[in-house]
Amino acid sequence: FQGVNLYQVTRTGSLADTGVTTAFSNEPVGLGFDPATNTLFVSDDQKDRIFLNQSGPDGRHGTSDDTRTSISTSAFGSLDPEGIEYDASSGHLFVSDGDGREVYEVSPGPNGIFNGVPASGGDDVVTHFDVAVLGIVDPEGIGVDTARDTLVISDRGSKDVFEVSKDGLLVQVADAGGFDWRFGYDANHLEMNHWQPELGEGISLHRWWGSSSSGRTGRSRAC
Repeated sequence: FQGVNLYQVTRTGSLADTGVTTAFSNEPVGLGFDPATNTLFVSDDQKDRIFLNQSGPDGRHGTSDDTRTSISTSAFGSLDPEGIEYDASSGHLFVSDGDGREVYEVSPGPNGIFNGVPASGGDDVVTHFDVAVLGIVDPEGIGVDTARDTLVISDRGSKDVFEVSKDGLLVQVADAGGFDWRFGYDANHLEMNHWQPELGEGISLHRWWGSSSSGRTGRSRAC
């Protein structure tokens, strides 16, 4: 760990900004981003929580003036929240659970904000579908293909990339076994994000935020 574990890069691979999540998470395994509200969603599979990080006056994520709230994933049954993505078209979050081999769809309740399911004091609504039936072994990463209105799931176990509908129906499978990769996928361009094994954990497609957990530093480039 060299003082930062959050990276913003351009689509050509240039480093644009860095930050640190250790004030609230040492295990930032997944990232999602809502550009309309400048909210960075960070999943933590040790705390079983999703953090909603708001940048402060400096406009940067992962600095001391940030504010945040969080919601429990264990309250709706996800005990290994790995990948996370914000879907701007629906306003919902999609969470891939590695151990459970499930995808959870979280929608804000009547109050319009993510504040947890009723069991944890909020009014969010959660549905889920099984991905083991599709042959997915360890769904670590998830993204939204905005052009096709589908989900893209990276499977650490099979080293395949699965495109599925938002209700869990298989669309197609891409064999990524020839890539030296980890978790990331650019669904908007249907290209793999090339990650060093065991290094980068999460990536958000909207502004190319990347994170690393457990003090490991990740590097990425577009293939």
